[in-house]
Amino acid sequence: MQRPDELARWRAKYPNAAQELCLFARDYPIAAARVRQWLRDHPIEARDLVEWGANHPGVTQLPPSLYTRPSWLGYRPWRDPAVYALLDWASAEPEAARALASSPRALEWALDSRDC
Repeated sequence: MQRPDELARWRAKYPNAAQELCLFARDYPIAAARVRQWLRDHPIEARDLVEWGANHPGVTQLPPSLYTRPSWLGYRPWRDPAVYALLDWASAEPEAARALASSPRALEWALDSRDC
């Protein structure tokens, strides 16, 4: 997904989902920055998280693979409320989440408050 054009099309197709991510980033900038960094550093796991939420509506636990990774360099996604917020969003907006899951960079860009 290319940032300007495809992200704009995604936002137009899923305005509610886009607004939810944007408002989360605006209202919780430190948490959003932490999640964006995690998305950047661990794109495969980020994709798995979003797909897990989209494919398991109402799920409250992270994908099992996130608990078994040997090292996160001190970061524990299972202890981060912002990661659970992203999981909740994916669960509530499965089509929009699936559309972004293929590109963690796009998810990172969507989780930005500059375009609210």
